Amino acid sequence: MPRRCSIPSSRPSLNGVEPEAWFTDVIARIGNHPINRIDELLPWNWQAAQEIQNLEHAA
Repeated sequence: MPRRCSIPSSRPSLNGVEPEAWFTDVIARIGNHPINRIDELLPWNWQAAQEIQNLEHAA
């Protein structure tokens, strides 16, 4: 009997981050971003910063 492959129905994510959104934002910001704060652009730190920014804009 042939094996079946399951294809995930959702788009892949990178640590819970939409890869295209993260990459687009990082490329737009990297030229002006301070080198001593480069860790802010890592996906897991970027997601937290985006959530804080969204809360600030909602208030």
